[in-house]
Amino acid sequence: MRIIRLDGVVVAGAEGIGLDDPLVRSGDGLVETMRARQGQIAHRAAHLARLAASIDALGMVGVPDLATIETELDAALGALAAAHAKVRLVVSTRSKLWLEVESIGPLPEQPETATAITIPGGWSPGRRI
Repeated sequence: MRIIRLDGVVVAGAEGIGLDDPLVRSGDGLVETMRARQGQIAHRAAHLARLAASIDALGMVGVPDLATIETELDAALGALAAAHAKVRLVVSTRSKLWLEVESIGPLPEQPETATAITIPGGWSPGRRI
């Protein structure tokens, strides 16, 4: 099952975002993907702090405030009532708040494989979540 909310309203699909929206036309927005278990987002405060810092660093104006985002997260997670969920939050400069919450399976006890890739000179934020 999947719940999609656009600016506080449940929508059936992507028809809620117009083709002229900067998010659609040029990717003018920020995306934060999170995992929830029993309606609680793991490391929620850290995710939202990073989102707020990115909004400030990019000088984005007109994006929804964190109180609105928190309210929408609670509403979407409450409506889904899934044991495990993927949460995708998108904010754009046209005051759009796209929130998608989808039921997913639990994490395996042990991952099947792991691959590490390094990039010489790559950027590291210096903190972990």
